[in-house]
Amino acid sequence: MVLVINILNRSTTQNNLIIRLGSYATDPIYWCMEIQGSEGITHGKLDNHCELIKIAAYDYTRVKVIVSSNRVVFRKVDVKNIKIRNIIKAIAFTIEQSIVGNIDDFHIIILKRDDDFCYVAAVEHSLIKVWLGWLQNAGIYTEIIMPDVLILPFNPGEWYAVNLGNEWLIRDHEFSGFSIQEAVLKKLVLSRFISISKDLFSTSNDKPIDHHLVSYCDVLRIMSENIENCSANFLRGKYAFCHNQGSKSNYNFKFIWLLFLLSTLICSDYLIENYKIGKSIDALTFMSDDFHNDFFWNNKVGTTEIIDFSYYTYSYNRRVMNFNLISLLHDSSHIINDLDLSINSIYLDNERQTISFNVTTIVEESIIGEMLKKREKDFSTSNLNAVTIDNDNGTYDVIFKCCQ
Repeated sequence: MVLVINILNRSTTQNNLIIRLGSYATDPIYWCMEIQGSEGITHGKLDNHCELIKIAAYDYTRVKVIVSSNRVVFRKVDVKNIKIRNIIKAIAFTIEQSIVGNIDDFHIIILKRDDDFCYVAAVEHSLIKVWLGWLQNAGIYTEIIMPDVLILPFNPGEWYAVNLGNEWLIRDHEFSGFSIQEAVLKKLVLSRFISISKDLFSTSNDKPIDHHLVSYCDVLRIMSENIENCSANFLRGKYAFCHNQGSKSNYNFKFIWLLFLLSTLICSDYLIENYKIGKSIDALTFMSDDFHNDFFWNNKVGTTEIIDFSYYTYSYNRRVMNFNLISLLHDSSHIINDLDLSINSIYLDNERQTISFNVTTIVEESIIGEMLKKREKDFSTSNLNAVTIDNDNGTYDVIFKCCQ
């Protein structure tokens, strides 16, 4: 039973797996998992997407994928016409001139809409297909793919930056940010091409990037703490099918797992019941053979006289003076019949000298005791008594024992 409970607990865990993918096949992959009922997170780093299979076997319930923002475009679109604002094609036409490449090659999602502006994010279709391909090859399904910079903490008017490998992830707005190589960022800062606060990377003006770097473990922890605050998701529009795919896969897995558990429970119950039945048959066979050999053939060979069963058992008990299962079965069955109880199964234990009736309904032990006293003179078993036990499955065991 404990094993079954542990298996059920495992199948209902709520461990959340977070994976951070790069934009190129050679980029390292970072992952972390929030384990239910445990403080902190489990994390790791993979050399490339081919090693995703290593984390596919972990016990997780939901997957959230974070992707590098170095090929993600964030734009603020000034579209005041509400009818036009709801049309992705109109937004695409508006931002086309600010994007290098064909706008039709980009997948666009709306991050937020207000009375005056739309905040959007765009990424190439080919890159989304690459990310989905990596995950599918590893047997990992997700319903969420979001840009990493939007997972970072944000305070109005401030920039937030962290270092992950050789990349700097910088969030400069509630709905925008950028990812850039450290060497490129250093040149841009020194050339004053971009304006960054002198305290963003270091307390020293002449060494803007020379500072204590945060480990990737801390970056993953920061992201896991803020990921619920991000509603961005590239799996929208034409990629919304991934929601159904992930849900269907998760449903199929749970269905197969529960079917396996049910089959295991049924088989276990069948084997246990067969074992009990076999043991009861062996005990009954042994006692019936003993009764037959020890009484009938020694005393009734060649006779055609019909004698009441009570006389047989009474005479046998007087001669043998020990526990007799047949007598106990005969007497206890009368009590069960008088109580009009529905019997599910009978279990005979020769070693403990007991007979157990598994029944659906039950009466108080006092009533059984009164009936035993009332019919005591009719029994061939001396000092017969009974106890009742409640089972977890809603049934009851009435156990009879003699000579106590």
